Amino acid sequence: MRAGVSVVWNALAALRSVGAGPEHVVRTVIYVVSADQAVLAQVWRRFLASPLAAAFTTASTLLGVAQLGFTGQLVELDVTSALPETP
Repeated sequence: MRAGVSVVWNALAALRSVGAGPEHVVRTVIYVVSADQAVLAQVWRRFLASPLAAAFTTASTLLGVAQLGFTGQLVELDVTSALPETP
């Protein structure tokens, strides 16, 4: 399973749109349509090897689920970031 290459680029674009980067992420939840531990581990490794890797150094959860909201959707990433206050 390809670990959501577009998911990484979409997350990076969303973070950039608010002036944030992976270093500002405080929590992630990765949903993967699979109950196979090997598949879940593969997805986790792919995210850790991506340009978004720094986002997974904080509170991160990886969940195998039965299905996601759209036909053919295999991976969903929920990202919470915290930005420093600006004066």
